Amino acid sequence: MKKFLFGFVLGLIAAPLALLAAVRFGWLSVAATPAPPDWERRIAGGTVARALEASATGIANPLRPTEETLRAGMKLYRQNCAGCHGASGRPSPWGSRGFYPRVPQFGVLPPALSEAAMSVAIRRGIRYSGMGAWDAGMLADDDLWRVVAFLAHLRDLPPGVAAEWRGTR
Repeated sequence: MKKFLFGFVLGLIAAPLALLAAVRFGWLSVAATPAPPDWERRIAGGTVARALEASATGIANPLRPTEETLRAGMKLYRQNCAGCHGASGRPSPWGSRGFYPRVPQFGVLPPALSEAAMSVAIRRGIRYSGMGAWDAGMLADDDLWRVVAFLAHLRDLPPGVAAEWRGTR
């Protein structure tokens, strides 16, 4: 039993020390091109989503998701976001391969965040991800909310906006 306990405690200490050594001596890759491992993607993705949702308490979109609002949001998205986040059915080659972690491709898989959490991500950015902060000097509040409304309704856009998004109109 003593040997087992000793081995268990040694394992608890050795694993973190080995990780710290790998970090300290630069043995971990910093390249952006390899695909992130599944365990890293699950842990990091869940952590980011929970942090954004927690930071978004009490925030609400002041704009109604009218066809006009959604169309304006789509145009702003195309101008400012599609280069990294992709277009309808077309992932961004740059965002889907050149970033670590990979950039969510909203043209393929719409975001699962609440509107409030998306607004926090856009306004404040996301650390260590390449997602910059679009503060008030870069994107007006109403424009931010137009983009958020568009992203929040990607699955249920009005027919005219959906056709324009897909490029069939």
